[in-house]
Amino acid sequence: MTRTTQILLVTHLLALGAGYGTFRLAMGGGGKNVATPEVTKLAARDPHAPSGDGDALLADFLEERSGLHSRYAELKATLPVAKDLRGAVVSAIQG
Repeated sequence: MTRTTQILLVTHLLALGAGYGTFRLAMGGGGKNVATPEVTKLAARDPHAPSGDGDALLADFLEERSGLHSRYAELKATLPVAKDLRGAVVSAIQG
């Protein structure tokens, strides 16, 4: 094997190794378990605490969310009746 072939073989193996390492870091965090805030919060919960009534919690949540009005909901309510849809959007955004 000539010296040029050996150098090409080594550099290609190094490039493949670097590509594989980059792929592993990008896809799996390098094999480490990364704790997200949600996971940390779930892990910190007391398993013996009362869980509450799911139906009541859901009803409270839905009632709380129904009172919120977003700018999108306001725009959505006004746009279907407009004859010139583009003009209505522009005027609603500017005004």
